[in-house]
Amino acid sequence: MNKEVSVLACGYKAIIFVFSHPKDCVLLAAPYILMTSVLYLFSRFLGTWFGYVSQIATPFLYATFAVSWHRYSLLPSSRGYRGFWPEFGKREFLFGSLSLGITVTLRVFFESLSQVIGAVVVILLGLSVPVVALATFLLFPAIALDQPIKPIEFMKKGLTMYKSFIKALLVFAVVAFLVRGPLEYMVFDDPEYGFTDQSKKDILFLLYDVLLGPLLLAVTVSTISFLYKDVIGLESDGKAEN
Repeated sequence: MNKEVSVLACGYKAIIFVFSHPKDCVLLAAPYILMTSVLYLFSRFLGTWFGYVSQIATPFLYATFAVSWHRYSLLPSSRGYRGFWPEFGKREFLFGSLSLGITVTLRVFFESLSQVIGAVVVILLGLSVPVVALATFLLFPAIALDQPIKPIEFMKKGLTMYKSFIKALLVFAVVAFLVRGPLEYMVFDDPEYGFTDQSKKDILFLLYDVLLGPLLLAVTVSTISFLYKDVIGLESDGKAEN
């Protein structure tokens, strides 16, 4: 497909789609939100070693929701609530492994460079992270939808969308600031209403994540799904519907 695709247009379409299916969104995301919240609480009490366990587990937990919502967004046959506990099979394992692999590779790369060439250069190199994201994001819906994996094609088409992504990120950053900014001000900075008790801060943000987290996650996943459909297209060989 050669037509120009707008990330903002796909994002808007994703918002409409998600808020048209809020019940299924929350129910499908509930296990991920619950399990990551438990990991967060355990890491607070068990120390650094459990923090590493949490970092390894989180991409796979996220995959259980992301795969299901990629499929929900594009495959009508995959819509509907199928029980509380999510599926974890080949798709979720590959999805989580790719996410973890990219994260670990970038972290090791930048930490190694910081010891050799200094923090300033590493910060500059950190600007390459969006490039990596653009080059790889189309791999995730392909895995979730059982589509052919074409790394070179995905990389080329992803990188050509950088201007559209920058526009979308600027708009989403403003919206996120308007939504989250007042909450953070009241929690941390306001001298009259701000909380000083760390436990209250934790509870408030857990509630925030539980209430808005599923919808925000779903909008992100659906946006990528619609981008994949518009940029690459779905091969209707029957496998994706299974």
